[in-house]
Amino acid sequence: MWYYTAYALSIKKEDWEYVGHKEQKKYNDEIYKKYDEYPNDSSKWYEHSENMLEYSKLYPKLLFILEWNWEESDDMWYKYYKNWKMQECYWEVVYPEYDEKKLK
Repeated sequence: MWYYTAYALSIKKEDWEYVGHKEQKKYNDEIYKKYDEYPNDSSKWYEHSENMLEYSKLYPKLLFILEWNWEESDDMWYKYYKNWKMQECYWEVVYPEYDEKKLK
């Protein structure tokens, strides 16, 4: 199934000291140009994981964060890329524990 998604790419805030705050746009533009994809509300960037792993190897000290949101769902995730490695973090719904003190 092919569908449209919204992507957002960022660099871990603490890494801005290493690259400079204004450099974030440079990295975003560079990766989108390199892989001929500029994420927006109607992107189909199916090779994002492979592309980001490859790109992260070029800047091994930076932590890249790719955020994803499917067009018709609450299905969301973050993927973290650093030096040819990836961590996937999927959205979870967590309900608070029952607290009798909060009864009204």
